[in-house]
Amino acid sequence: ALQATPAAPRPQAAAFTLAEALELSREVRWKDTAGGRAALINAQKWIKRFGSKHPLEDIKAVDVNQFRQSLLQAGSQPSTVNHVTSALRAMATDALTYGHIQERPGYPPQLRMANVKDRVLSEKEIQAFAAWFETTGRTECADLFVFLCEAGCRVSEALGLRGEDIDLQKGTATFWRTKNRKPRTIPLTARAIDALAGHVPPRPAYRIWTLNYGSFRTAFDNARLALGVPDITIHTCRHTVCSRLAAGGVPLAQLTKFSGHTTLAAAQRYLHLQVGDLDSCLAVLSSASAAE
Repeated sequence: ALQATPAAPRPQAAAFTLAEALELSREVRWKDTAGGRAALINAQKWIKRFGSKHPLEDIKAVDVNQFRQSLLQAGSQPSTVNHVTSALRAMATDALTYGHIQERPGYPPQLRMANVKDRVLSEKEIQAFAAWFETTGRTECADLFVFLCEAGCRVSEALGLRGEDIDLQKGTATFWRTKNRKPRTIPLTARAIDALAGHVPPRPAYRIWTLNYGSFRTAFDNARLALGVPDITIHTCRHTVCSRLAAGGVPLAQLTKFSGHTTLAAAQRYLHLQVGDLDSCLAVLSSASAAE
């Protein structure tokens, strides 16, 4: 009788959903990181597209490509689309690492980026942005913008500052919530100190800025459109500072320590601006040609 009774089918494990994948990556990857909020926003776009209960493994390369094309058609830049795709890759990697899926889905390669010269803000443009913020009643946006153009930090690092992180007497700022999770202290210029001095809270544990990323991003986008400079992003502030340091002859090791780049290789893009140390090469070549 036992042999004649068919074996009961084994219950299949429920598919690992996008919502579950997001919560896993939030906990093991993005929690308490400088770029965590942006990554979560990008991850939410996949849930909005496919639904929270959609199995992670069911998103194939063709689905990713169709979603990317829709984002591009809606006006998103390739870099933005790549960030959205990276959020899905991260969720898939974490799901595989913690045993929620059997194999990592295959996704198409990232979109190619145009090989163009990085944009740098001129002093006239910095003043124009600050003036626009002031005239439209966004004084705090003006001060935050100027601070970013002087400190060279990521906007998430600036927004994470608290009163206890600023030493006005020594003229320093300490960033604790950084992209590489390594805190760093930098000296501040006089203009950077002026920009944040009025925002230092009475209690050390309070935040310097009352703005959040969304409100500042909206104000910034309105400013660049009003000023007719659509090729500028918030990150241009950071790139401007790093470019100025490199052009001024600051050694790469010091530039990396100031900016918080993870490795020297990450700051290599600024080396083309540092030409002062090539003067000796010019002298050698000039003397050789004169001798001939």
